[in-house]
Amino acid sequence: MCAAFGVTADELRPPGIHRGWHSGRIELRPVTDTAETLWAAHALGSVSVPDLRIAQPARATDGRQVVGGWKAYRTADGEADTADDVGAAPGFDDIVLVSVKLHQAVAHL
Repeated sequence: MCAAFGVTADELRPPGIHRGWHSGRIELRPVTDTAETLWAAHALGSVSVPDLRIAQPARATDGRQVVGGWKAYRTADGEADTADDVGAAPGFDDIVLVSVKLHQAVAHL
């Protein structure tokens, strides 16, 4: 499965807050609902929101979104605004703002 997404098993590290593993800019996560995974890959694959970093779905080398019960995302470019923001939980206002921006970007779906 790792090779299908272009990562080497010995490079995998726990990603932190998500269940799964990461290697470089690729994060592997277990699939719990294939239909949801495929919908999200379609929806997020074309989303671009100014001032919002969104992890983009990464396809396997053969084009599949799901391989052996796993999906992959390419982590977003950029960094947190300040060093103090790294690892800090977002505030309620931040969560609402991001939710509204994301909703506006995918409402047509």
